[in-house]
This record gives sequence, structure tokens and C-alpha cells, in this order.
Amino acid sequence: MNAVVLSLLFLFLATAALWHRERLRANALLRDLRAHQSTLEQQLEGVRAEERERIHADLHDDISAKLLSLIHSSRDPHQVDAAQSILQDLRDIVSHARGAPGTLLEVLGAIRTESTQRMHTLGGQLLWTQAPTLPDSDLAPGHALHLHRIVREAISNAVVHGAANAISIAVDHADYRLHLSIRDDGHGIDTHSPQGRGTRNMRARTATLGGSIEWKASTPSGTEVQLSLPLALESARIPS
Repeated sequence: MNAVVLSLLFLFLATAALWHRERLRANALLRDLRAHQSTLEQQLEGVRAEERERIHADLHDDISAKLLSLIHSSRDPHQVDAAQSILQDLRDIVSHARGAPGTLLEVLGAIRTESTQRMHTLGGQLLWTQAPTLPDSDLAPGHALHLHRIVREAISNAVVHGAANAISIAVDHADYRLHLSIRDDGHGIDTHSPQGRGTRNMRARTATLGGSIEWKASTPSGTEVQLSLPLALESARIPS
């Protein structure tokens, strides 16, 4: 092997070693950049979360204070109910934005408490019946919000448009579906094609949940809202 060949071989090996060393340095630099980027993204998300929390707190505290003042100062039960409904909507929105978790039974319990308080404020009565074997499944915050709003709107329609004094809500399940019946003793509404933004929103929310909703004439008077929703059985827990 002559000197030229040896020189070329040495040059090749030196170049290969240099290329390998630079490649390792480049990979290390890339890892450092990615780690730095990840740290920056985490810090940015932390700042965003803090800002969202501050906005939520300001929104809740400011508007809640005004609504509570209206609730305590008003002598009109319907005005108090409207203010309480707005306040609950606000709390729902904040809870949803924060991703507050909840199970089906927890959400139904909250709905029952809220509905009972509403009817008490209006001088009316709420009768709640619930199947003891209802499975308890996890609910996404958005689904809990929709269920709250549907029942809340049904009560508002019964009281405001139907002049109802008593409402009965029955909760049951069958064929892997949750069934809610909301009946009132008011003068009723057009059950063939109920109109209004409230009923349209109820239909839209029900569709989002993959369910069905219909309005029927109640006996001896009033209206019955029948709501059927699929149960999330993959995370269901059957009460013992």
C-alpha cells in the first residue's frame, strides 16, 4: 500500500470521525432544544392556566355579587328565580371550564337540590323519584352541563309559560339508557311543535348527548318532557 492510498485512507477515517462527532453534537443540541421547548411550553401553559383562573375568579366574584344582591333585595319570586338561574349558569360555565369531574349520581343529586330550591323559592313543590338501581357512571363536564341545562330549562318553561305550581321528576333506566320524565301541573304548551329558543336549545343539547326528547300532554293537566340518554356503561358502577 503506497503513501497516497494510506493518506487517502487516513483522510477518510479522520473525516468519518469528525462527521460522527459533529452528528453526536448536533443530536445533543437538538435534544437540548426540544427539552427547552418543552419547558417553555409548560411555563406558557402555566401562565395561561393562571390567567384563565384569574378571569374565572373575577367573573364569578363580580357577577355573582351583583346577582346575590338582586336575589336578596328582590321581593318578586320570579325575579329571584331568574337571578338564581343566571347565577347557576355562571357557576356551571366556570365549573365546565375548569373541567370539574362528576358522576351521574352526583350530577343528578346536584340537579335535585337545585330544582327543589327553585320550586321552594317560587312557592311551588318538587317531587323527585329515582330508581335505586341506577348505575353510577362517570360524566364528562360538558355532558353534566348539558343535563343540568336541559332540566333547568324544562322547569323554567313549566313555571314561566305553563304557570305550574308542582313538578315531578322521575329518573329510571332501561335498555342501557337513562330516562327522565319531567311533568308539571300547568296549563300546558303546544306539545306537537313546541317553539322558542329554550326548547331549541334543549333539542340541541339532547342531540349532543346522543339522546332523544319529546313533549307530551300530561294528565290531568300540564306537560310532560320525556328525555332519554345513553348510559356510559363502560365506566358504570352498579350500587350495592
